[in-house]
Amino acid sequence: MRQCTHEYKIKPIKDFVRRELGYETRQKIKETVHMWRGISTDEIQRVKGSEDKWIAYEHPLIDKNMNRLDCMNYIERAGYSVPPKSSCIGCPFHNNYTWREIKLNDPKSWETRLLLIRRSATMPILRIKSISTDRRCRWMKSTFKRIRWTSSTTLTTSVKDSAEYKKEAIS
Repeated sequence: MRQCTHEYKIKPIKDFVRRELGYETRQKIKETVHMWRGISTDEIQRVKGSEDKWIAYEHPLIDKNMNRLDCMNYIERAGYSVPPKSSCIGCPFHNNYTWREIKLNDPKSWETRLLLIRRSATMPILRIKSISTDRRCRWMKSTFKRIRWTSSTTLTTSVKDSAEYKKEAIS
């Protein structure tokens, strides 16, 4: 499990449950809490037992043998719009397709991400190591090199059309 997943998703939920049950930080919890996790069959490798004796994980999507597409169809049939994946915009573990989608559909987030990389390059302690080492981020790194900066906050770069990006992402 990634540190950010634990720090920004799991820990806040556990802290909330602990407070709701009326327990202090290091106090032993006597109840068993059944915690539902939204893991579909596409990600079955993520199913693990809880490290905490007081938590029993439930996996209703796996129990119903639902993959991500099944979930999206279910949500649409119920009349709701499909929510985006819960990963962070700036996560260096995005695949190339996700980076392209962010660039095309959320230019403000794309620009913010590039500014973060640019600024981190001048601060060794904040350097985003995975940008240069993770194979999934090579496209982003090469795109970043092609950017022509017009000011500290404005970014200009050429954007290929969406069909070409999707074609590249599939291959």
